[in-house]
Amino acid sequence: KGKGDNFNFFRVDRQSSLGCSIKGTGLQLFIACDSFSVKNAASECPNDYIFVLAERSKIKDFVKPVRSSAFSNFAKINTADEKFVLVHEFGHIFSDLDDEYVDEGYYGGEDFSDSINCKASCEGFDGVDGIECEEGCSVGKLYRSSKDSIMRDYYKSKEFMVWNTKIIEEKIGEYED
Repeated sequence: KGKGDNFNFFRVDRQSSLGCSIKGTGLQLFIACDSFSVKNAASECPNDYIFVLAERSKIKDFVKPVRSSAFSNFAKINTADEKFVLVHEFGHIFSDLDDEYVDEGYYGGEDFSDSINCKASCEGFDGVDGIECEEGCSVGKLYRSSKDSIMRDYYKSKEFMVWNTKIIEEKIGEYED
């Protein structure tokens, strides 16, 4: 709320030299980039977070969908996806928010003991008003703080909701000092 002035965005146009391509098989396609080349191009501007936009047509993406993703301070965005995918992926890299949808096949073997938004029980959200504790957060045995949020389904919700907003505001506060 009113924190837009805390962020700067710079654009570097270097599509051919980033070493990005679509990889994977079947319906498990993703954007792969040469991290060194991307970080080298991004070094032309001050940065904490890097986004690579992979331009895809909606028709081509409907036939062979490509998954957007984020890791560490680096997000790869499929431009044919819903526009709020960028906000969702930013939630990962800026605030360490985990996905709030359940995907046991993808996340089944991961340890979420240090998750900031997926908790072992509803008590993990104590002290914050407006929590609607719901079962299922990355894996079925964990709990999320709201029925829907951008981190669960960015087609349905355009908000981070109470708990995730609190986490994001705390992170922004780290930059204000």
